[in-house]
Amino acid sequence: IVSRDWSSDVCSSDLYKDLGEIDLAKAAFQQSIRMDPKHKESHLELGNLYYNMGKYIYAALGFGDVVYLDPQDLDARYMQGLSYFNAQEWGLAASVWEDLLHYQSQHPIVRNLLPQAYYILAIEYNRLGEPSLGRTSFEKALSVNSNSYAWLPGAFRTLGKYYQEKGMHKESLVAYQERSEEHTSELQSRETI
Repeated sequence: IVSRDWSSDVCSSDLYKDLGEIDLAKAAFQQSIRMDPKHKESHLELGNLYYNMGKYIYAALGFGDVVYLDPQDLDARYMQGLSYFNAQEWGLAASVWEDLLHYQSQHPIVRNLLPQAYYILAIEYNRLGEPSLGRTSFEKALSVNSNSYAWLPGAFRTLGKYYQEKGMHKESLVAYQERSEEHTSELQSRETI
């Protein structure tokens, strides 16, 4: 039996990546995975490569493979959720981050981003005529982090950008106005302290 040194495949993939040869790096990572589907580092690097390329769904799938191989890898769980969040897959991001909180209930970044995902889901459910689902999503946001001052401005900003990218200019304007009003209210409350 011949032992295979997978680190050389990962090193060549990293070399391609460093040289800006992204397609060659991707092919080398994929080859490494085909040779040993359980090689966690190759999945992780492929996920990172896709993430840096802005191919967030592919990145989420790569990080998901890492989580499948090592359910305790909280960084991969976080990145899988962030990839879905950046791909505007709010429900998938929420699901992944809910799982992460079972492992690390006080993850500071997830306790800020997960309520944003739930808030966006709430707004979308309301917009699509599903107010009970909207209320449930908003309640979930508050159950994760009741300090809405910490996460609501980010949710308004993300929602405004999302609607702007979708050509939904009226909705985008409303989200940005809500963010502006929230910011003004926050400044006024600081002045009274």
